[in-house]
Amino acid sequence: MSRRLFSRRFRLPVLAVILLGVASCTGVEIVGGNETNVWIKNPFLSIGGSDDLAQKHCSIYGKTAVLESDLAVGDGTNSILVYACE
Repeated sequence: MSRRLFSRRFRLPVLAVILLGVASCTGVEIVGGNETNVWIKNPFLSIGGSDDLAQKHCSIYGKTAVLESDLAVGDGTNSILVYACE
């Protein structure tokens, strides 16, 4: 009985930890950038990170990152986020 209770009790938290682990392994990365724009690849399973990465890039030029558009790429598992450095 205690074994059955244990598995039910921790099933959801274990699943959540696994999903967060998978999501954090997918890489949000800069695929291009200059002093006016930055393009960031944002995989479907990623959780955040693109805003911070864009801001770090734009801050090199003393500017602030502002999201302009979201472009779907390929089969829809990735998107390219376009930020303006203003």
